[in-house]
Amino acid sequence: MRERQGDVVALPVACSGANMVQEQIHEHVVDGSTIYTDEHGAYKGLDDLPYQHETVKHKAKEFVRGDVHTNSIESIGAILERTAMGEHHHVSVNHLKRYLNDVCYRLNEGSVEVHVKDRVSALCRMCAGVTLPRKKLTGSRRRIELA
Repeated sequence: MRERQGDVVALPVACSGANMVQEQIHEHVVDGSTIYTDEHGAYKGLDDLPYQHETVKHKAKEFVRGDVHTNSIESIGAILERTAMGEHHHVSVNHLKRYLNDVCYRLNEGSVEVHVKDRVSALCRMCAGVTLPRKKLTGSRRRIELA
């Protein structure tokens, strides 16, 4: 999800069914917002919720209709895919939320208008006091010692 000209929010979901997707929309989107989607079945019924809903019909070769499009959010999926293949080489389902958070952070804080020192400072503030024990990361208690 992304607010136009706003921050990106990406969440792993167990399935792409209407109940799961609409639950996440309801949790993260302010009532009265306008939501632009493609014609995926998970978005059917959004008109019955407290949102304005506009759809572009990709199957009918409609990709933009005035301000209605999904181009910016689709590019985020492409960025995630390129990051997974080019940087991580493998993405574990167990850590998918972390990979998504990494991509969202880069997109939300990566503006060339913000000096790199300020972006690094923001990252350090976000990580302060956060620990990730090896057991939680890997499921193993085994110690690794580096020579």
